[in-house]
Amino acid sequence: MGRTLLLRDGTSSDTSAGGRAASARCELPAIRRKGFDQIRGSSVGSCGDRQHPPRAAEDLSANRTLAERAIDRIRSLILNGDVKPGDRLRLEELSQALQLSMTPIREALRRLEQLGLVQNVPHKGARVVPTSVEELTDLYEARLAVEPIAVAKAAANFTEEMYQQGLQHLQRLRSAEDAHDYPAMWRAHTDFHFLLYRASGSAWLLRAIEPMWERTQCYRTGYEGLMLGRDVEHYEILEDCRKRDGATAKRRMHNHLARIGNRTAHVLDETVQDPLTLVEI
Repeated sequence: MGRTLLLRDGTSSDTSAGGRAASARCELPAIRRKGFDQIRGSSVGSCGDRQHPPRAAEDLSANRTLAERAIDRIRSLILNGDVKPGDRLRLEELSQALQLSMTPIREALRRLEQLGLVQNVPHKGARVVPTSVEELTDLYEARLAVEPIAVAKAAANFTEEMYQQGLQHLQRLRSAEDAHDYPAMWRAHTDFHFLLYRASGSAWLLRAIEPMWERTQCYRTGYEGLMLGRDVEHYEILEDCRKRDGATAKRRMHNHLARIGNRTAHVLDETVQDPLTLVEI
């Protein structure tokens, strides 16, 4: 069955049997128009390096900058749900949509693979990593091994200024929930958690947490209700850190993550039993 693709100039391309051969090189499923238009409307550089070989360090630096821009755009498409788990990410159409050459696009996909958002399939190219209960469980088990430790360490370093910042993030989170502004909700939620993780003072814990956090966002797209009602847990963890009660903060963070992981697993498969175990506070 044919599909209609959006091209860079906003026109469509027929992928029926008659038109498939002509359009096979620019097939990228599921870039919704909203996300696509956002990309087209931003200035992300030119495609001039297709025609010219690299010119020493200056060109290498330019390619890195373009790759970073490509990472931001493709990452947003994935996390916002404009491309879905399992969707193919074809170089040709990404190049057209982002108005970039192949070099920064390839680098962006390579780095997004390291973050767990993209998967390179031999002989098939890149695709958005599929979701599954099994991978979700593995992901949350890894988070449970790291993030509660970070919060326990944070409690030992916590200051009144950090506490006030945490309150501000939670107020932003509540306001965004009330307004059903889900992008603002995710930003406030991320800011709150990473306030705690950075307070741990451990660069290695942050390096471990960041890619797992990014990957988890893919499971939340379209299921924003999973976070509703979690504000009490956030306040309790924040208060534990203020009291410098690292042991309790660690257990509360464990249960906070486990509850969200279990709720997400039920969204993916309503027949599944809770894969993650809570601990006593």
